Amino acid sequence: MKQAGLVQSVEHATLGEIPQLGPVIGLHDTPGGIAGPPPVLGQHSEEILAEAGYSPEEIAAMIKAGVAGTA
Repeated sequence: MKQAGLVQSVEHATLGEIPQLGPVIGLHDTPGGIAGPPPVLGQHSEEILAEAGYSPEEIAAMIKAGVAGTA
Protein backbone atom coordinates (compact mmCIF):
# COMPACT_ATOMS: atom_id res chain seq x y z
CA MET A 1 0.00 0.00 0.00
CA LYS A 2 2.85 2.40 0.76
CA GLN A 3 4.38 1.80 -2.68
CA ALA A 4 1.07 2.71 -4.32
CA GLY A 5 0.93 6.00 -2.39
CA LEU A 6 -2.04 4.93 -0.30
CA VAL A 7 -0.21 5.40 3.00
CA GLN A 8 1.22 8.86 3.56
CA SER A 9 2.90 10.36 6.61
CA VAL A 10 1.70 13.57 8.25
CA GLU A 11 3.01 15.51 11.25
CA HIS A 12 0.63 15.37 14.24
CA ALA A 13 0.73 18.02 16.99
CA THR A 14 1.30 15.56 19.85
CA LEU A 15 2.17 12.22 18.23
CA GLY A 16 4.83 13.33 15.77
CA GLU A 17 4.89 11.70 12.36
CA ILE A 18 1.96 9.32 11.83
CA PRO A 19 0.85 7.24 8.84
CA GLN A 20 -2.52 8.06 7.30
CA LEU A 21 -4.51 6.38 4.57
CA GLY A 22 -4.59 8.62 1.51
CA PRO A 23 -7.21 8.76 -1.23
CA VAL A 24 -7.85 5.34 -2.74
CA ILE A 25 -9.15 6.67 -6.04
CA GLY A 26 -7.14 9.24 -7.98
CA LEU A 27 -9.13 11.34 -10.42
CA HIS A 28 -7.43 13.40 -13.13
CA ASP A 29 -9.21 16.73 -12.51
CA THR A 30 -9.69 16.31 -8.75
CA PRO A 31 -6.85 14.11 -7.48
CA GLY A 32 -7.63 14.57 -3.77
CA GLY A 33 -5.17 14.40 -0.93
CA ILE A 34 -4.71 14.55 2.81
CA ALA A 35 -5.61 17.98 4.18
CA GLY A 36 -3.68 17.48 7.40
CA PRO A 37 -3.40 15.35 10.51
CA PRO A 38 -6.40 14.44 12.66
CA PRO A 39 -7.19 17.09 15.28
CA VAL A 40 -6.41 16.62 18.95
CA LEU A 41 -9.34 16.42 21.34
CA GLY A 42 -10.98 19.84 21.68
CA GLN A 43 -8.86 21.49 18.98
CA HIS A 44 -11.85 22.90 17.08
CA SER A 45 -14.43 23.12 19.88
CA GLU A 46 -14.64 26.91 19.96
CA GLU A 47 -15.00 27.25 16.16
CA ILE A 48 -17.66 24.52 15.98
CA LEU A 49 -19.68 26.00 18.85
CA ALA A 50 -19.45 29.47 17.28
CA GLU A 51 -20.68 28.07 13.96
CA ALA A 52 -23.56 26.43 15.86
CA GLY A 53 -24.61 29.90 17.04
CA TYR A 54 -23.20 30.07 20.57
CA SER A 55 -21.84 33.42 21.76
CA PRO A 56 -18.26 33.78 23.03
CA GLU A 57 -19.65 34.13 26.56
CA GLU A 58 -21.68 30.91 26.25
CA ILE A 59 -18.66 29.07 24.86
CA ALA A 60 -16.45 30.32 27.70
CA ALA A 61 -19.08 29.16 30.21
CA MET A 62 -19.22 25.70 28.60
CA ILE A 63 -15.44 25.39 28.72
CA LYS A 64 -15.34 26.56 32.35
CA ALA A 65 -18.06 24.03 33.27
CA GLY A 66 -16.17 21.23 31.53
CA VAL A 67 -18.94 20.67 28.99
CA ALA A 68 -16.59 21.54 26.11
CA GLY A 69 -12.85 21.22 26.01
CA THR A 70 -10.00 22.97 24.26
CA ALA A 71 -6.70 21.67 23.05
